[in-house]
Amino acid sequence: MSRWWSLLPSRRREKELEEEIQAHLSMARQDRIDRGETPHEAEANARREFGNLTSVKEVTREMWGWSALDAFLRDLRYAARALMRSPGFTIVALLTLALGIGANTAIFSVVNVVLLKPLPFRDSDGLVQVWTSGLRAGGQGDWSSFPDYVDWRQENDVFEEMAAYRTWLFTLSGDAPSEAMPGFLTTSRFFDLLGVQPLLGRTFLPDEDQPGRNRVVILSYGLWRRRFEANPAVVGRSVTINGSSYTVIGVMPAGFRFLYAYPDVFELYMPTQSFSDQQDRDSHNYYAIGRLKPGVTVEQARINMRLIGRNLARHYPSSNKDLDVMVTPFQEHMARAVHSPLLVILGAVGLVLLIACANVASLVLARSNARTREMVVRTALGASRGRLLRQNLAESLLLGALGGACAVLLVQMAMRMMRTFGPDEIPRLGELSVDWRVLVFTLFVSLATATILGLVPAISGSRPAANEALRESGMRTTTSRGSGRVRSALVVAEIALALMLAVGAGLMIRSFSRLLDVDTGFDPSDVLVAYVMSPPQSTNPTAFFEQVLERVREIPGVEAVGASATVPLTGWNHQGGFGIEGRPDPPPGVLEFHANRPRVSPGYLEAMRMTMLRGRWFTDQDRAGAPDVAVISDVTARRYWPGEDPIGQRVSLDERDGKPVWREIIGIVQGVTHFGLDVERVSEIYVPYSQSPQDAMGLVVRTRRPVAEMTASIRRETRAADANGATFRIQTMEQLMAAAQSKRRFHMVLLVAFAGLALILAAVGVYGVVAFSVVQRTHEVGIRIALGAGQGQVLGMVVRQGLGLAIAGVALGIAGAFALTRLMSSLLFGITVTDPLTFVTASSLLLLVAAIACAVPALRATRVDPLTALRYE
Repeated sequence: MSRWWSLLPSRRREKELEEEIQAHLSMARQDRIDRGETPHEAEANARREFGNLTSVKEVTREMWGWSALDAFLRDLRYAARALMRSPGFTIVALLTLALGIGANTAIFSVVNVVLLKPLPFRDSDGLVQVWTSGLRAGGQGDWSSFPDYVDWRQENDVFEEMAAYRTWLFTLSGDAPSEAMPGFLTTSRFFDLLGVQPLLGRTFLPDEDQPGRNRVVILSYGLWRRRFEANPAVVGRSVTINGSSYTVIGVMPAGFRFLYAYPDVFELYMPTQSFSDQQDRDSHNYYAIGRLKPGVTVEQARINMRLIGRNLARHYPSSNKDLDVMVTPFQEHMARAVHSPLLVILGAVGLVLLIACANVASLVLARSNARTREMVVRTALGASRGRLLRQNLAESLLLGALGGACAVLLVQMAMRMMRTFGPDEIPRLGELSVDWRVLVFTLFVSLATATILGLVPAISGSRPAANEALRESGMRTTTSRGSGRVRSALVVAEIALALMLAVGAGLMIRSFSRLLDVDTGFDPSDVLVAYVMSPPQSTNPTAFFEQVLERVREIPGVEAVGASATVPLTGWNHQGGFGIEGRPDPPPGVLEFHANRPRVSPGYLEAMRMTMLRGRWFTDQDRAGAPDVAVISDVTARRYWPGEDPIGQRVSLDERDGKPVWREIIGIVQGVTHFGLDVERVSEIYVPYSQSPQDAMGLVVRTRRPVAEMTASIRRETRAADANGATFRIQTMEQLMAAAQSKRRFHMVLLVAFAGLALILAAVGVYGVVAFSVVQRTHEVGIRIALGAGQGQVLGMVVRQGLGLAIAGVALGIAGAFALTRLMSSLLFGITVTDPLTFVTASSLLLLVAAIACAVPALRATRVDPLTALRYE
């Protein structure tokens, strides 16, 4: 074994170098002996003439080809031994680095999967979302009309292909009980544009979306396994959807999902064929997606589409005036709601990492002070300043690498928690994993952190004179002067960064509390929402829903029941324009009157516990054939009848037999938060559902019975009313409220967690500096006590030092928070980024934490024995 080890080049060269040096010394010694010197004199003079043996060896090694790698490996071995000799320092440093690096890696993994990782489609970077921007009949959003899409597809010069799609509700019936489910209506090139192949069968043929073509449908993987028991023979089989027969032509692969940030899982894909809104430019219900031609940029596509949009506005002023055509990369568009929050949180964990680095740097300085005697001895033996710096870097690199490895383990745990508790609004959160991007990021952060830590001793400027450092008392004095200012500066920086995080977390807490205090306009407690589909091709859906309402009302424990086509916070709406009798129509293309227009049942007001401000709500007499009526919200009244009484006025929302239907306003209710707790209330005009029948209605059931029992009862009563009726998406209103709060809650919890971690690290940093100072000043404290200083004076001296650093850090942190919190404006609700209460509370909390951190070493200082302290040197 020893013979094999000696054959290694580095070992052999070391042996040869040692033999050569000894031969040279032997010749010099013999020459001096021959000239008359004694052997002792000859040995001493020969070594003095030759110079520092260590320096000669270092210079010689630097001339070898593999010297750098060999030196680096030696440094790593030495660093490993040094870290094992200081287990306390190593454990604390590793834990601190693992928390800092792990927090950054965890958030970067979310940024990676949402913003950086390509979508699972062919050349996903070439996919763009196209829509019309501006106030339209369908309200604000990223939709377009189908005729606009047709014109875009025919006239553009920038896309290889375009496709349109929209969500739809389907009722699947047949041998098993009827089942309602959401799905997609798409143009025929939809799957070809995405580059997605089915697991079984085929996708749509080029003209299969035209009227009169084959009635075909594609199933999702989940529906295929659940409803058809994963039978491959389902392809070619006929199924009944919405009362008509369709042929199954394919099954999509497992994991295929298109609208990631959508709460529903879409089960069916059907080609668009003949829908009335496909000829209506005022009906903005479709989404459009395109694939860029090779070499075409997004900006070029925007210019081309805007030109087309202007041409359409000239040709169709009544529908397209003032509408702009927008083009956005599809992945960016999908993540637009979380883009800014994720970057803000990534910046916040960056501050956590800086605090962790400052903490470990303070530990490194303290350890460097303790090893000053060792460093001076090595310098005296010939080690250069660069050699010592490389040794420090090797130790820091080893720390960084081990910290990064521990961080990856922490990230795995964090990913599981985020996949479980993360909000639906964050797309692709279920795909979180440690891929190569995450590993590269972790490696980069670990190496950057290690490099900074390795340079800290050199930056501190601590280089005591050898004659002072070799004296124990002199060493203690010089090291404290050399690095004390750097450690104090690091603590000030920690506190400043911690305050910035604490202010951000405080703003999020205050914002979330304001969100919880929002008056929704209804009582969400003990309310169950269940969407019900009327039997396919039913000629009288009103009669079906009346039967369902009556049957559900008789279920034991039900206090009230009502129905609405668009229940608040479900994501469903029916926005559009309306007319006011006696007022001139707006100019073409100008949508002056706009509102959400729910179709509701007579019992809806009581079931939701909405507040009737004036007039009356609908009754069973407000049905088809009776005078047409409407109820408006107070938002509508203030916006369109300021200073007037709208009751008795008439509005028109729809047509009947080609003529506008004028409805008398019979009441005013308090407005509700329909689109989200943090979204401004919009105008709403309620219409009796029996005067404007709908195929799908949301049942609102007020009951205290368990959800599982009520779900089974509602499904049973729906089927009892008609075997082809179906229910879907049954959930409580409190769940809907929680979902509406989930995104802001998620952001708040992350920032609060990181701010808490920052406070702990800052407290540890203050404690370390003060405790180290107490140790350094033990002799001084003993003298003060011996001269009569009381415990209060000693306590005040120590605490003043720590609080002075804390106050300086708070001052810097307030300035930094004023600058950086402006980036959080989009995350806040109900407060400003300069909320005084938040700044005062965060500053006071940090000063309190710093005072507590100072108190422990200060109390220890008051118990110093003067005789022991005077012998401390």
